[in-house]
Amino acid sequence: MIFYGVGKHRGRVSLAGLLICGMLAGCGERDRDMEELVSKEPVVSASVSEESVSSEFDFEELQQELLAWYETLTEEDFAAAKTVEELTTDDFLIRQLVLLGDLPEARVKIYGELSDGCLLILEHQGQRHAFVKDFLTPRAVLPEFCVYDYDGDRTVEVGMICYVFSGTGVAIRDFSVFDSVEEDFDTLYTMPEEEELRACDQVWWSYEEHVLRIGVADEYEEHSLKDTPFAGMGIKGLALGNITEFSFGESGEVYCDVRLALALEEQVTPFLLEEMGTLYDGAVLWNINNVCFQVHYDGAGVFRTDGISLR
Repeated sequence: MIFYGVGKHRGRVSLAGLLICGMLAGCGERDRDMEELVSKEPVVSASVSEESVSSEFDFEELQQELLAWYETLTEEDFAAAKTVEELTTDDFLIRQLVLLGDLPEARVKIYGELSDGCLLILEHQGQRHAFVKDFLTPRAVLPEFCVYDYDGDRTVEVGMICYVFSGTGVAIRDFSVFDSVEEDFDTLYTMPEEEELRACDQVWWSYEEHVLRIGVADEYEEHSLKDTPFAGMGIKGLALGNITEFSFGESGEVYCDVRLALALEEQVTPFLLEEMGTLYDGAVLWNINNVCFQVHYDGAGVFRTDGISLR
């Protein structure tokens, strides 16, 4: 069984408040207790321009408020928008327009509203489209963009990687595409969590006679945990999803790395494999730390993965 450590659907809390808490505490708190490890049944995240949210939280009022604020913006607001390089800490606490990306390859500019961190505005040839989507955490890591023909239709799209959730031992990014139909970037699709789960489900594990094996297809790595503190902790399985990183390749490709961890009966927080050896004086040294795969966008909100491996 593969456990998906932390669900990516987060409740919306004021980013300003979280920033203040983050500055006081030094890091964010978990959205959920890590004991709530769930099975590998996929949690579907709809690929739509306004990102789906958990039924536990109602974002509708905030979305309406943000879209109403967007309608009040004037040309002067766009002209006066600060660039990323001009931002200060105080700018994250004020509802204002910020230029997140100027992408001449696509003749596109992307703006954002930082205090709530979930309103994006794409401008192209005099047309603007607003999207309600999480793109910021209290750690204030701004989005990355890459212009590329992701779906092979000979028209470029705008890829976006957002750092959407952070906490103690948790760091989650997601991948989205501003899709262009006849060069009008009017739809934002975010890769559903189920696609990541499908890739991660290809990782298998076994634990017999204190020997742990982790592999993909016929390739695997094994370690004896017999003389380590982990032997008596009860190995429940793999925990994936607490740290998920997307990155752009040199030619516009998109890659995803999901950190490998072990879920233990006697410990709430999963152990990342890369930390196990250092925490216990080199008791276990791993050559693998991540599940890696390439992400493809086929157009119209369709994402897929391939090339899964361990490294």
